[in-house]
Amino acid sequence: MMNTALEAALLDSLRTLDEDHQAEVLNFVAFIATRQAHAQRKQIDPARDFPQFAGTEPMTEESVAFQRQIRDTEWR
Repeated sequence: MMNTALEAALLDSLRTLDEDHQAEVLNFVAFIATRQAHAQRKQIDPARDFPQFAGTEPMTEESVAFQRQIRDTEWR
């Protein structure tokens, strides 16, 4: 459960953002919630997990390889 002061601070900050940035915050929160819901997974697969939060453009093979490289070095 979220503490009331934290919730108020987050809402105050969110209200200062334009609609595009508010949408980015919402996407990020959805990403964190998904990651938390699947915390038992050992690895995040960029081809599976990232595209739904990055927009409608499909990822190129180079992008997937780059994201996997980041995953393999930072998520261990």
